[in-house]
Amino acid sequence: MLSEEAIVSFDHNTLSIYFPLPFRIILLFILGFWLCAFNFHYFHIVGIDIGRLIRYTRHVPPEAPLYSDIYKVAGVLSALWGAGMVVFWKITQGSAELVESWEVVPLTVALGCVGVMIWPGNVWHRRGRGRFLRMLRRTLIGGLDTDLRFADILLADVITSYAKVLGDTYILICMSVVARGHAITARPDRQCGGSWGVPLVMAFPSLIRLRQCLTEYFRVRNKVPKKESHAHLWNAGKYASAFPVIFFSALQREWDAVGSQHWLTKEGIGKIWLLCVFIHSSYSFFWDVTKDWDLTLFTHLFSSSSSSSSSTTTSPDAPSHPWGLRPTRHYHANELYYGVIILDFLLRCTWSLKLSPHLGYVNDLEGGIFVLEFLELFRRFMWIFFRVEKEWCARTQVEGVGYRDDEEEVEEGLRLEEWRKEVGKEKEGENGDGVVMV
Repeated sequence: MLSEEAIVSFDHNTLSIYFPLPFRIILLFILGFWLCAFNFHYFHIVGIDIGRLIRYTRHVPPEAPLYSDIYKVAGVLSALWGAGMVVFWKITQGSAELVESWEVVPLTVALGCVGVMIWPGNVWHRRGRGRFLRMLRRTLIGGLDTDLRFADILLADVITSYAKVLGDTYILICMSVVARGHAITARPDRQCGGSWGVPLVMAFPSLIRLRQCLTEYFRVRNKVPKKESHAHLWNAGKYASAFPVIFFSALQREWDAVGSQHWLTKEGIGKIWLLCVFIHSSYSFFWDVTKDWDLTLFTHLFSSSSSSSSSTTTSPDAPSHPWGLRPTRHYHANELYYGVIILDFLLRCTWSLKLSPHLGYVNDLEGGIFVLEFLELFRRFMWIFFRVEKEWCARTQVEGVGYRDDEEEVEEGLRLEEWRKEVGKEKEGENGDGVVMV
C-alpha cells in the first residue's frame, strides 16, 4: 500500500513532468468526443434514432451513421494529441527545466485541435462541424433554440460536467498572461487569479443552464399548466444550488490566505460548505432519477413509507412495471437501470472524499483532480444514455420501438408529418458530411 508521502511525491515530481496540465486538459476535451461517439454508436445498435431527437438528419440514406463521423474526428484529434505527447517526451527526457522550456508543444497541439474543428474548407465533415460550432456559440451565452431545444440542453449539460476542466484552463491562461514567466507546463499555480478567479469560471456552466431553464419557464408559463411551467423553475433551482457550494469553497481558500482576519472561522465555513454541497448533491441526484430519467424510485419510496403506516394490504392500483422504474423502457435489462442509479449516486458524492482524514488530500493533488474530472465525464456519459432513452420513449410510442409494459399507439400520419418537419429544419449546407457532437 503506497503511503501518502509516496503519492504526494509522485504527484509533484513525476505527473507534472511527464503529463503536464495542458496535455491533461486537451485529453479530457478529446475524451468528450469519444464518449459522444460511444453514446451515438450504442443508440444506433439499440434502435434509438438520435438524429431524429436532435433534429439532425442525413441527406442520403446510404450515408454512414452519425457515430462513424464522430469517431473519425475523435481519431484525428487523438492522433494529434498522441504525436504531441511523443514529441514532448522525446525532447524533455524527464528534465524539469526542459519541460518548462517546451510549452510550445502542447500549445501547438491545442491549436491543431482547434484548427480541425474550425477548418473552413468544404471538406472534413463541414456541415456537422458547423452545426456543432453554432450550437456551442448559442449555448455559451445561455441561448436555447426552440426547434433544437433537446440538442442545446444536452450540450449545455455536458458543459456543466467540464466546470473543473474550464477552471484548469483558466489557471493556464492566468499563468501565461498574469504570472508572466511562469510556463504553462510547469506545476500548476492554483493560487493564480486569487481566491475568486477559478470559482467564477466554474460557476459559468451552471449559469448557462440556469438561464436556459428560466428562458423555458417564460416561454411556456402562459401556455401550459402551472405544474409543468414551475418544473423549469425547480430545475433552475438545481443549478442555482451549485453557487453556494462554489462560493463557500472560495471562502475557504480565502481564509487560508488571510487567516484570522476573515469574518468567519474556518470551521464555520467548512460546516456551511458541507451543508450546501449535501443539498446540491441530493437535489441533483433526485432530479437525475425522477425528472431526467423519469424513473419512479423516489415516488415508490415515498408511497411505500406512507402506505405502510396506514395499511398492509396490496393496492389494486399498484404499478405493473418493475419497482422504481417506469412502464415504458427501451433497454430490456432492469439491472442496467438499478446499476446506473447506484453509480450516479456514488459519483455525485465524490465530494465526500474531503471528509476523510486519510483521503482528503487527494482533492488537492494534480492526479486526484484529474481523476475526479474524468469520473465526472464518465458520469455524464452514463447520464446521456438514460436521458436520451427517456426522451425516445416519451416521443415515440410506435409498437416495437421500446420495451413496454403498457400498450400505447399514435397515428402513423402524425409521426410522418413530424418527420417531414424535422427534415425541413435542416437548412444548413447541402454539401459535406454530417456529424454532430453533443
